[in-house]
Amino acid sequence: MTATRSLITRFGGIGDIVLLTPALKALTERDGSPPDLIAGANWTYPVLKDCPYINDIYILNKRGIPPFLNASSRSLKHDLSPKKYRDIYNLHPEPKTQRHLKFLPLSSIAPHHHAMEHESNRRLREIGCPTHTPPAAPHIYTTQSEIDTLINKAPKLNGDFILVQPGNKKTMTSGDVGRSSNTKFWSHDKWQAVIQSLAKNYPNTQILVIGSPTESDYVDEIISPLNFPNLHNYTRDLNLIELKAASTLAAGLITVDTGPAHIAAAMGCPLIELFGPCIPDSHAPLNLGQTIEMLVKFENESEKQRHHSSIGLITPEEVIEKFTQTFDFHRTPPSSRIL
Repeated sequence: MTATRSLITRFGGIGDIVLLTPALKALTERDGSPPDLIAGANWTYPVLKDCPYINDIYILNKRGIPPFLNASSRSLKHDLSPKKYRDIYNLHPEPKTQRHLKFLPLSSIAPHHHAMEHESNRRLREIGCPTHTPPAAPHIYTTQSEIDTLINKAPKLNGDFILVQPGNKKTMTSGDVGRSSNTKFWSHDKWQAVIQSLAKNYPNTQILVIGSPTESDYVDEIISPLNFPNLHNYTRDLNLIELKAASTLAAGLITVDTGPAHIAAAMGCPLIELFGPCIPDSHAPLNLGQTIEMLVKFENESEKQRHHSSIGLITPEEVIEKFTQTFDFHRTPPSSRIL
């Protein structure tokens, strides 16, 4: 019997998985059945929950550990060895990944080239599928039941609210959050100026500062000097499934370049995004046509030529002036992404 399903690998962060979804859709349409995926973390399951363009998800973590010592690698071999695939695309050809996949007959992928291209198009090109200009829409989904459950759990989301995401995974790496290697760090005083302006200009709107539970203390450091009744630390109140649901309802999100930004954009949420070293040409969030304001600044012409932006150059005033043209308090939830 001829295999019709393909297998693809994609590691990295939440945004990388969201940016992969056009490739998952393309493989589904080409093969007639959705592909399997090897990913690097369990959060992949809630991110891709309800997506019709994915079949089974397998987790391979700690790729730096040799296969014979890596339980997830041994499980992967056990689960996949009996399976037959039309194509197997490893998008991570570096040795630390390849050694875990030696038992698989890998398909060739198109070589990387250095011309600037959007990450979603790069992945489409690598698997031999047509690219899109502008980049294709993302395919992240929620359900009406999940939205209703979230509103029952968190009544603040039953009215107008704006999301703010100041942190990213680099923020919570050990060491000073303001260290030079934390290229997505925007200082507390800048966040405070923006949040204070939000709370004052939209007194009847809930301001929910989000992030992972590990970012709760970090968020408290930012917002504790601010005393507004409509300002809340929601880092412990939204898991990824709930974030997808909330993103269908929020009037907007102010964020650094991080995974939740890609989820929110994929659910039609208007965005003001502050970019660090990545730039929109390659990593702009895929969206459903809503307003996306991307702030990018360069230290000098040389840094611009290198496509290396600096988030620290962005001022609170530049963010605040985007409020009116970005936030949408009358948006319609994206029915195409609600099952």
